Amino acid sequence: SYRSIEGRRIAYPRVHVEADYQAALRYDDVIEIDVGVERIGHCSFTLDFRALLDGRPAAKGKIVIAAMDHDTQRACPLPAQLGDCLRPYLRSP
Repeated sequence: SYRSIEGRRIAYPRVHVEADYQAALRYDDVIEIDVGVERIGHCSFTLDFRALLDGRPAAKGKIVIAAMDHDTQRACPLPAQLGDCLRPYLRSP
């Protein structure tokens, strides 16, 4: 569970975010967002997302999230338990 992972004094800053818009999105538009795991590395993982508006592609992007030791403020290995939780959501290349 997330609660068992969060007690380890590890922070998870977003170190890179990118988005490409393929259609106009407006306030109050109802969109469908599909999120998956693109990569699980030693100290970070990458989520990718796709947004659909009325069933058509509207945006896509990636977010890289690093594991950071709360005390040293340096990258640290991802907890094995977190990797295990993310693995079922890995997208096929």
